[in-house]
Amino acid sequence: MTREELKQLGLDDEAITKVLNLHHSELTEYKEKVTKLEAAENNAKQLKKDFDEQSEKLKALETGENSPEALKAEIAKLTSAASQKDAEHQKAIEDMKSELENNRFNTKLETLISEAGAKRKKAIIAELDLATLRESKNQDADIKAAIEALKSGEETSFLFEAKEESPATRGVNFPAGTKESNVDALSAQARTIMGLPPETK
Repeated sequence: MTREELKQLGLDDEAITKVLNLHHSELTEYKEKVTKLEAAENNAKQLKKDFDEQSEKLKALETGENSPEALKAEIAKLTSAASQKDAEHQKAIEDMKSELENNRFNTKLETLISEAGAKRKKAIIAELDLATLRESKNQDADIKAAIEALKSGEETSFLFEAKEESPATRGVNFPAGTKESNVDALSAQARTIMGLPPETK
């Protein structure tokens, strides 16, 4: 409403001024309210937008690669793979240790068989209880005892070289029960009777 329109209504200038001031005051207050309402509406729209974006992110987490279930499955997969690798590593170590122990045993066995004067190593090894000897806590002594048993056995002694007789005793038949430790003494006695000098070794 303008000043001219108020004059036509018969209002004087003072009244017109009061009416216009009141009108402007109410209009200003109304505009401020409108501005506040528009700001509140814009804020509500932004909040809704943010909420929608967060909802989409949550849905992606629940159903995508980063969802709790997917992460659990990945962790389980990695744990299983790590356990399998550890088992393979442990098996490789055990196999290596077993191979090393096997090589040591075979070397020891062949050395002791050779020292015993073997003629047929493979045949001798075939006669031995290798499983028991491998588990033995005193392998050296047990292997030697097993070899000696074969060496003195009637059916297996041929697998070893015969013990060489000394020149002084070759072809001499000693009385039954005579011990080999007495051979040298008997030989020395025979040489004395025959007037020969003592044998020099």
